[in-house]
Amino acid sequence: MLEVMGEEMFAHHQEFVSQALTGETVEFEIEDSSLSRKNLISQKTYVPHYGQDEKVVGFFALEQNVTKQRRTERALKSAYQNLEDRVYQRTRQITDINEQLRDEIRERRQIESRLIVAKSEAEEANLSKIKFLAATSHDLLQPMNAASLFASSLLEKDLPDDTRSLVKSLSYSLDNIESLIGALVDISKLDAGVVEAEIGSFRVNELLDNLAKEFIQQTDGTAIKLRYVAASVFVETDSQLLARILRNFLSNALRYTENGSVLLGCRRRQNALEIQVIDTGPGIAENEQKDIFLEFRRGLSANKNDDKGLGLGLAIVDKISRILKHSINIESALGKGSCFSVLVPYSNLQSEGNNKINANENAAEVFEVMAPVHVMVIDNDESICEAMDILLSGWGCTVTSIQTGQQIDALLTSGIDPEPDLIIADYHLDDDLTGLDVINQYNRGTSSKIPVLMITANYTSELRQQVRESGYYLINKPVKPLKLKLAMNHLLKSDASAG
Repeated sequence: MLEVMGEEMFAHHQEFVSQALTGETVEFEIEDSSLSRKNLISQKTYVPHYGQDEKVVGFFALEQNVTKQRRTERALKSAYQNLEDRVYQRTRQITDINEQLRDEIRERRQIESRLIVAKSEAEEANLSKIKFLAATSHDLLQPMNAASLFASSLLEKDLPDDTRSLVKSLSYSLDNIESLIGALVDISKLDAGVVEAEIGSFRVNELLDNLAKEFIQQTDGTAIKLRYVAASVFVETDSQLLARILRNFLSNALRYTENGSVLLGCRRRQNALEIQVIDTGPGIAENEQKDIFLEFRRGLSANKNDDKGLGLGLAIVDKISRILKHSINIESALGKGSCFSVLVPYSNLQSEGNNKINANENAAEVFEVMAPVHVMVIDNDESICEAMDILLSGWGCTVTSIQTGQQIDALLTSGIDPEPDLIIADYHLDDDLTGLDVINQYNRGTSSKIPVLMITANYTSELRQQVRESGYYLINKPVKPLKLKLAMNHLLKSDASAG
């Protein structure tokens, strides 16, 4: 075997040969790496051969070529090991991914927790902003309102020309300041989301008549003629928010028209009423028409002394139109004028035909001297009470001013003779009292149902609903004398009709 196998190969067999010669059957595998056998794998069995004396005299050798089977097994084992390695690697990857996901979930939970806290803080801040705006609008407009009422009272008196000119300038400056403050408060409230639409049905000329009467006075002494054509159609929208849109349209038309005319009118469309304000002003270039609805964008006023605005009017219009979901349209040509319009949906209530109204004739009715009327004014601001007293007395009214709930108690104890025909009350009073609280306190001591005009700088729909449910009439600050007289006439006529 040594000679046949060679020394190296025999050395691998020698141990098994020795075992076989001791009488042990041996089975083993061995790989022959010699060039002649080309890595042949053999399965060998050595079986001892016994002689007659039962001594081992040699061994039988059985050899089987198992190269193919073993190489297949090795390949399978290698593949299995490779598969295990891949499974291990994938398992590690999945474990890592799961850990990352757990980290992300933890992080997201932390972010969600911080967002909840931030949202809560934002809501608290927004609530504080709402309260601040309500207080600011009231506190800022109160002294301005008083000053305007004083100036209006002066203008109704017989003054020397030079004094009248000074008072007109003062009144004009106060109007500008009121307009600036009102615009800033409006845009802040709209951005804060505290203005909500309260949709209702009403005849559109009930709103437009008052607007025409209000703005016809602003054209006195100017080269501008305001014309008005109304449609007695029922529409469905928020009347106060619509009025704010149209007031901005009319204010801009008067500001930017040097001479000519401004028309407030209506056109019936298929699904909505188009309310238009048309002027003969300088017009707006087509490439600038979209920009005018952005905040703080102003055109050049026809009267340079009147160019005191902040450029918020049309931005306010745009925000209100989004709340109401009404389309705003502009048509303009340089040198010819502009037409601003809003589409207001019809109401299901029955509408009537068109009526042409002479705004000058209707406005004249408002300024008739009032019959003797006893007005009770409720306001915590002494200057407002004094200004209202002077203004209303000039209109022929008798005025009783109330500033606190204690004064109401005192009047009820001593009796009010005669009882007031009308109550004008500010909503925000001292000591967390409201005008509604004081009116309710007064009503508990009298059986008469007296018409109430509530004045406020609060534009929330909740307050409007509360005032309406109480059966009262609401106007917002700043209060113009014409606006005040229109509201008073409306309430007194309604009360007389009901009586």
